[in-house]
Amino acid sequence: MLKDKYELVSVILLLLATIFFILKRTILFNISETVLTLIEVIIFFGFTIVHGKKTVGIWNTMIFLVITYSLTLMLEYIGAIGLIPGCKWHYTTSLGPMFMDKVPYIIPLTWFTYIYCMYSMTNIIFGKISENRSEFERIGSVKKFIKLYVVSMVAGAIMMSWDLINDPVMVARGNWYWPEGGLYYGIPLMNYFGWF
Repeated sequence: MLKDKYELVSVILLLLATIFFILKRTILFNISETVLTLIEVIIFFGFTIVHGKKTVGIWNTMIFLVITYSLTLMLEYIGAIGLIPGCKWHYTTSLGPMFMDKVPYIIPLTWFTYIYCMYSMTNIIFGKISENRSEFERIGSVKKFIKLYVVSMVAGAIMMSWDLINDPVMVARGNWYWPEGGLYYGIPLMNYFGWF
């Protein structure tokens, strides 16, 4: 049973996002692809904010948003101008307005949602690390390093597995492309190492 209004709103937003996600891919709407994508991103973003308020608090969620948005915008820009070896991409205008004509402003919002979901899944897998902070602080530095390393590897694997599905779909929809191609649906393998 849902314990409070934040859980209820989270569930409603997640259901709405899922329904919209399915309908968008199965029914032809008389609305531009850009508008549909923006609606989808905003619904998922709203879910992330509400869920984050419930689980880590609104202040931590906002700090996480600012850090994630600014760092991923910078990373996306660096990749889009070709400064990541073996991994250059170009965005099309289908995702709306762009930062310096290279990166759509909504891309860092999707990163925020993906990274938050990966954080949540990793916490579920490893038994709420953030809630067991006092126990974590008591363990020795070698054990702490090993635990953080394992958590990071699992989180990286979750992010990479998501992108193995997401990237080919977004390329097929014409949202971005890889001018130099690659082995996996025309996407370079370096992209997946980067996500990991």
